[in-house]
Amino acid sequence: MNNSLSTEAENSKAEELREQVTRLEGLLLKKRKQIKTLRTALKPHEKTTANLKRKSENAKLRHKLKLLKKDAATFSSLKARFEARCAEYSAQAEGLRLQVGVAKDEKKTTRQYSLI
Repeated sequence: MNNSLSTEAENSKAEELREQVTRLEGLLLKKRKQIKTLRTALKPHEKTTANLKRKSENAKLRHKLKLLKKDAATFSSLKARFEARCAEYSAQAEGLRLQVGVAKDEKKTTRQYSLI
């Protein structure tokens, strides 16, 4: 009788375990279906995210290009002002050279008259 109770208990326990395995397999199948559904739903979102990233990067590049063009315009303006100033200083230097030449001639003339 003790053996029969033990066997009945083991059978009951085995049946419980089978039911639990069946229930867990069902849950596993349900979760796999949910994962598949989520992956399907996420695919378009991944594309949208990629598009938004690309648009954001393009916007940053356009902004950077705008800043570089502004810097180039500023550089060009400064270069033109520098060249104008250089031309002005060259003209002034040439004028001063002429004045030095005239002054030297006057000095020679003055020396010649003072020696006479």
